[in-house]
Amino acid sequence: MPSGSTETSTFHVKTVTSREVAVFGSDFTSAEILSRSKAQHLVRGHLSGTHLSISSHESFVTNESWIAALPKDGPWVFGVDFPLGQPRAFCESLGIETYDELIARASSMSPAEWKAAVKGFRGPNGKRRIGRLVDGKARAGHAMNVDNPPVGMMFHRGAPLLHCAGFSMPPVRSNLSDQVVVEAYPALVAAKAAPSRNAFKAVSYKGGKSAQRAAKQACRQVILDRLPQVCPDHYGLNIQIAAEVHQAALTDPHGDILDSVLAAIQAAWAATQPGLGIPVDADPLEGWICDPILITA
Repeated sequence: MPSGSTETSTFHVKTVTSREVAVFGSDFTSAEILSRSKAQHLVRGHLSGTHLSISSHESFVTNESWIAALPKDGPWVFGVDFPLGQPRAFCESLGIETYDELIARASSMSPAEWKAAVKGFRGPNGKRRIGRLVDGKARAGHAMNVDNPPVGMMFHRGAPLLHCAGFSMPPVRSNLSDQVVVEAYPALVAAKAAPSRNAFKAVSYKGGKSAQRAAKQACRQVILDRLPQVCPDHYGLNIQIAAEVHQAALTDPHGDILDSVLAAIQAAWAATQPGLGIPVDADPLEGWICDPILITA
């Protein structure tokens, strides 16, 4: 079974060699019914060398319009904040050996059926949920989680959409496309910018009750203000965020727009790395989160 060594892979991606690439980042919801208050979010930017400019933001109330907003031509790299794969042990329990089989099985199931399959799983020692290797390294929630946060449901809804579009999705699905999707985990970026010494500490900058909104907005303000300072050191990027995007990310109480910005930063970092900064032996069923801290974790 792949072990996730720190040697980087050689996935084909034209974005790495061009150094001029469009960059996108997205917060994704698994909600079955989308609305203005529960939408898919997308930020757009451009990477030139090591300079990343985040220029605009848009929200979508259908998954089809979200996918259609991506350019038909590359090169571009797109960071999404949901797991692109699932734990190998879970896949094997369903008789799944390849990523195409995983997507086919997920696509054949309704949300309720997928949720039941996840909840019915029993791993070693009867464990109901097991994490991917990268989940442990990032100290992220399990990719199988179908409740709160429902990242397993995000996989069920989002991964088949990206797969069907034909994009390259290293390491779970690598092809010669210069339209590349990478898995992001915005909390890792937020933790570097937040006033916390623990790079993995949960950052309270979104959601919550009305009485907490002022404090959470203040936390988002700190993160947004510190990003230009921390990105050169941690991601090798000089970033500029358009005033419109900055204001939208600041005032969005759900933190979805800010998460989209943070996902774009991880995607841009990946585009500057050999093999997108993904270990050569990353599991093609489980996937990998693109962040520099995970190369040495």
